[in-house]
Amino acid sequence: DLPGQPLPASHPAADPQEEARAVGVADALGHAAARHWALERLVLSRLQLPDACLEALVAPLAAHPALSALDISCSSVGPLTAAALSELLLRPSYLSTIVARGCGIDSDGIAAIASSLRFNTRLAALDLSDNPMGVAAEASAPEVSEPDSVLTSPVVAAAEALASMLENNDSLRQLRIARCGLDQPEDPTMRKKSVTFSLDGLDEDDHSVGDVVSGSPDEDMVSPGDGNTGEGDEAEVQSEGGESQGGDEEPATPKPPAPPPLLGQLLGEALSKSRACGLELLDVSGNWLTDAGVVAFAKGLPRASQLTALYLRDCGGVGAYGELASAISAGSSLLLCDIVDEPLLPADAPPGRASAASPAAGSPTTGSLQLALCSNRWAAGKLWSSLVSAYPPRVAAAATLAFRSLPGATADEAPLSELVGRLLPPLVCARLSAWPATAVLPYGGFVQWLADFFCGAWDEAADDSPFASLVRLMAQPTTLRSEQDSLSANPSLLEVAGSALLRDKRRYRKQPKAKATVPEDAESLRSDALHRLASIVDSLSALEPGVEAGSTAVKETLRGMFAATCRVEDEHEPLHVVLPPELHVSAAEDVLEKTYRLEMQGMLRVEGPDAPADMAHTKPTFEHLPHGGAVLASGRCTFDDWDYFLDETAPDAWREWLHCLRWLSVGSSSSVLCRPETLLESGETTMRYEVLLEREFSAGVLRCALTAMQSNGDADGEAEAEGDDADAIAAEGAGEDMAATEDQDTTDETAADCTEVAREGAERKAPRLDWSLSALQVQISPSFVPPGPLATWHDTEPFKPPDGGTEQEVEDDYRAATPRADDG
Repeated sequence: DLPGQPLPASHPAADPQEEARAVGVADALGHAAARHWALERLVLSRLQLPDACLEALVAPLAAHPALSALDISCSSVGPLTAAALSELLLRPSYLSTIVARGCGIDSDGIAAIASSLRFNTRLAALDLSDNPMGVAAEASAPEVSEPDSVLTSPVVAAAEALASMLENNDSLRQLRIARCGLDQPEDPTMRKKSVTFSLDGLDEDDHSVGDVVSGSPDEDMVSPGDGNTGEGDEAEVQSEGGESQGGDEEPATPKPPAPPPLLGQLLGEALSKSRACGLELLDVSGNWLTDAGVVAFAKGLPRASQLTALYLRDCGGVGAYGELASAISAGSSLLLCDIVDEPLLPADAPPGRASAASPAAGSPTTGSLQLALCSNRWAAGKLWSSLVSAYPPRVAAAATLAFRSLPGATADEAPLSELVGRLLPPLVCARLSAWPATAVLPYGGFVQWLADFFCGAWDEAADDSPFASLVRLMAQPTTLRSEQDSLSANPSLLEVAGSALLRDKRRYRKQPKAKATVPEDAESLRSDALHRLASIVDSLSALEPGVEAGSTAVKETLRGMFAATCRVEDEHEPLHVVLPPELHVSAAEDVLEKTYRLEMQGMLRVEGPDAPADMAHTKPTFEHLPHGGAVLASGRCTFDDWDYFLDETAPDAWREWLHCLRWLSVGSSSSVLCRPETLLESGETTMRYEVLLEREFSAGVLRCALTAMQSNGDADGEAEAEGDDADAIAAEGAGEDMAATEDQDTTDETAADCTEVAREGAERKAPRLDWSLSALQVQISPSFVPPGPLATWHDTEPFKPPDGGTEQEVEDDYRAATPRADDG
C-alpha cells in the first residue's frame, strides 16, 4: 500500500538518461511485486507516474498468481500502460478489481481496455471514473476539425467500446464510469445558421422577409430573369475539369450529415443484448446523456436482472424520470438510485403548504421513481433495515456507527430530535415538526432515509461528500445552536433530507409488513372461498321478500358474513392493492355507507341538453340559438346522487349485498394472496389469506374480497382431518368390496356405515377455513353515462333486473348457472 509516496520515478527529468533510470526503478518495483506471491492488493494511487514508468511497473504483474486488486489512480495511463493493462486482462490471472480514477484515459485507451474485457472472465469491479474518455489522443487527433463527422467522434467511439464490453462480458459486477466526458454530441443538422441580410432593394416579387431570415428560401420560387422553371429541373452536372456546365447556377446542396447516435441508447441496447449480464452496480453519473438518451438507456434495464444500484445523477432532466420509473417497474431489480424525482417543498415551509415546484401537466407522477424503487425493495424484502446489505461495506459500517453514537440511541432506534437537530436550526425544527420531543427514529427507517437521499453521494474517495458531512455532524456531541429562523433559498441536501424526516408520517417510522404472495394451494383456497360465497348468497336468497331489515332473521344472517373482531394489526388494509383501505367492510351497513356512498357522491349522471341547470358541467359544448342564448350540446355533468338515492330508493342493506354477491358468484375472475401476520390477542403467527373476486358490468367493475386466518393449530387440525378423510375413503372402498361377497342385509348395513364416515370427513374438509367478507368495491367507469337525468349506475343489471325481467327470473338464472352443494 503505497498511496502518495514520493517515488523517484514520479517526475523523471527530460534527460533521456534520467528517464531511463526512472523507468528502470519502476520496472524493478514491478518485478519485485510479481515475485512476491503473498501480495493480494497493490495500491499505487496518487503516485502520478508517467506512462512509461507505469507501463514498466504494470507489465510484470501479468504473471502474478495471487494479485486480486490493483489501484493506479491519479497516474498517467497512455498508450503504453493501456496496452499493458490490456495484456494483463487477457492473461489468466486472479485480478478481480482495477481502480484507475483520474488517469487521463482517452478514447483510444478505453477502446484497448474494453476490447480485452470482452474475453476476460475474472474481473468483477472496474472503476474508470474521472477519465476524459470523450477526448481523442493527441497523436490520433485530426489536424483540421471536422465537426460534421460525429459518427467517428472520440466520444461515440468510447461509448461503442463500452457497449461492446457490456454486451460480451459476463463477469463484471461493478462498473464506474462517472464524469468521463461521455456527453451526447451535438447534432450538426440542428445547428442554427447565422444569416446576414439586408432589406435594401427587396422587391415585392422577391422572397418574403421570413424566407430570408430563416435562410431556407422556397426551392420552387424562381428569381426574375432566370430561365429555370423551378420544379422538375435537372440537377447541375459538373465536368471533369470541375467547371459547371450550367452557367452561373450554384451547385447542388450537399447531403447533410447523419445525426450522432444516442450514447444512452448504445449502452441500453448493450444491456438488453447481453447474454448473461451480471452487473450489480453501474455508475454513469456526471455524463450528460440528455433526456432522450436516459429514456433510451432505461429500456435495457429490465434485461439487467441483477442490477441493484444505478447512479444517473446529472445525466438528464426531469423529462426522463417517468420513463425511467416505468422501466424500473417493468421487471428491474433496482434497489438504489441517486435520483430524487419527488418535487420537494421549500425546506422551511410549514406543514400543509402546497409545493412551489409542482410538476407541470404531462410530467411524471410525483415520486414515481421513488415508488418504483420502494416496490422493488418491498418485493425483495429490503424495505427496512435489511437494505443496509446493499450498501458498500464501509458506508454500512460508518452509517451504523454514526446512528448508534447519537445521544440516547440504541441498536434499534434513536431520538429523532438528536438527528434533525444536527441538520436544521432549532427554530426551523420547532416550526416544521409535528412530532413530540420523545419521538424516535427506527434504525430501519434511518436506512431507508439514507438510501432515498444520499444514495450516490457516499463516494468513498470524496471527503467532502454529503454523506461524509452527515457522518461528521452525527458525531458532534451537541446539536446546532444557530439562531437562524429560516433556511436559504437553495437549501443543501442535508437540510432537505432533514426537513423530509420531520414531515414524514409513516415512511420512516413504521416497519412495513411483508409483501403478499401467491400460496401454493391457491386453486383449493379459491374453491373454498367460492363455496363460502355461495352459502352466503343462499342464506340471503332464503329471506322472505317482505322481511324487514331490522328483523332477527336478517340480523343473524348478516352477522355471520363478517369477522367478529379485529384479529391482526391493520386488518383494514387489503392484501390486493387494487382495493383501497377505505372500503373495508365489517358490518352490513358498510355496503351503503362506504361502497355505494363513495361512488354516488359526485359521480357522472347525465350528458346532453337535458341536463338540469344546477348541475356542474365538465368541458361543455354549447349550441347557440338563432335569436340569442345557447343550450348545452354535449359535456359531462356531475351531481351528488347520494341524498336522492337514499330518499327515493330507500335501499335495504341485505338486498344490496344479495345483488352484489349474486353477480360475483358467477363468471368472476379471481386472485389469491397470503401473508404471515401476528394475532393481536395471543401474539401467535397466523397466515392470512385473501381471495379477490372481480367481474365487469355495464357501468364498471364490481369487486369483493374474502379473508380467512389459519394459525398453526388450524394447520395441525387440517392435517388430522385429511388423515380422517383418507380413512373414510378406505372404509368406503371396503364397504363396496363387502357388498360383493357377503349377504345383502349385512352388506347394506356396513356400506351405510362407511358412507356415513365418508360424509363426516367431507364435511370436515370443505370449507377448510372460516371465510368472511372483508371488502366490497363498485368502481364506475369514467366513460359510463346513465340513460336519463334521474338514473344512476344503480339502475344497471347487477342491481336491477334487465328490461322486461323480474327478480325471480334473475334468481332462477343464478341457480341454473351455479352448481349447488347438494349436487355434489
